[in-house]
Amino acid sequence: MTKFKSRHFPTGRSGILSLQEYAMQYYGGFNVILMFAALVQVTSGSPGSTLLWTMVIGEAIALALGNVLALAKTKRSYAEIFFLNDHFSLISVHEILFSPQNQAFPLLYANPVMSSGGDAFTIHFNDQIVTFHRKDWDDFELIWGWFAVLG
Repeated sequence: MTKFKSRHFPTGRSGILSLQEYAMQYYGGFNVILMFAALVQVTSGSPGSTLLWTMVIGEAIALALGNVLALAKTKRSYAEIFFLNDHFSLISVHEILFSPQNQAFPLLYANPVMSSGGDAFTIHFNDQIVTFHRKDWDDFELIWGWFAVLG
């Protein structure tokens, strides 16, 4: 069995901390929107209690949406790939943190295609098309070699 890890592979932290790391960009975006809403309320002369409730409810919604979007991102971000004989398995960040599933697929059905610039290639995996970028995988050439030779 041959295994490769991407730069998305979570470190030794817990699942919740890793999820929060993925959610930070969404929190920031939603908080910018909240600050704009607060600015509009302050300049329109609304009472302080309205501003307080707008911020409390808005922050709760922002945190919930940020976590949902981060959870979706962990499912789309692949952290590991395994090669075993003529099969391969892609493991997402979500599977590493919360629920391992490890489904193996034949390399024959991967249909790898290298991009024209050589900095990415796509494969077919579990009824979806997955793109491997050179910047995300330290062993990009070795992974491509497995797919190109056996796929």
